[in-house]
Amino acid sequence: MSEFAIQSDPETLANGAKNGTKGDQVVSALRAYIAGGEIGPGEKISLRKLAAALDVSVMPVRNAVARLQSDGVLDVEPGRAVRVRKMTADQFRELTAIRLEIEGFAAYHAALRRKRSDLKTVSELSAAFEKLAIDTSKPATEASRVNMQFHFAVYRAANMPMLLDIIERLWLKAGPVVFHYIHLERFPWPTNAGIELHKLAVEAMRDKDGEAARAAIAKDIQMASDRLLASDIFDK
Repeated sequence: MSEFAIQSDPETLANGAKNGTKGDQVVSALRAYIAGGEIGPGEKISLRKLAAALDVSVMPVRNAVARLQSDGVLDVEPGRAVRVRKMTADQFRELTAIRLEIEGFAAYHAALRRKRSDLKTVSELSAAFEKLAIDTSKPATEASRVNMQFHFAVYRAANMPMLLDIIERLWLKAGPVVFHYIHLERFPWPTNAGIELHKLAVEAMRDKDGEAARAAIAKDIQMASDRLLASDIFDK
């Protein structure tokens, strides 16, 4: 993994902040970087290297770290070492239970409120995900990024900005766990079931079937969680 290659598109997350202050843009980039699993749980973040990658001074990076520390995403240790917070298996189970409710709720309302442009976007991302998932020459990390884009395209279709912000914060906790171990190829993902669940979510949105959309997204989240919890990635 190249250090501080900010590959996760900030627009994937709720608060791209393209037109915000420099500080907002740094927070947005750091959120996308963490949620996309570019750095794993427990790994140290170099503020100077991150500042260089973002072409900013260290000060806005420090401010961004403070904001993410208050969100429970980062730990600042004595000596000002900064790390992505680790998660236990029990914490991940709790996080999954919360995601099932909140992201399922978003999918339900996305199906009812979606516009034609939303449906076009999620259909294209579903197809892109399938193409990457079945291409064994491509790293799983590419499919993981499109997966994140797909989920947030669904959630944006609900047109609930406060809900989207809540989901972003959940992904800041889940992303480092899920996607980092995909990076390490310790998590056999994606699966054919995941491809089909994305298709079912798109179909539900096309039909404006909120319950079917909720079920597809919830099952997708639960399936990935079950596989992670069955692995050896969590501290005992």
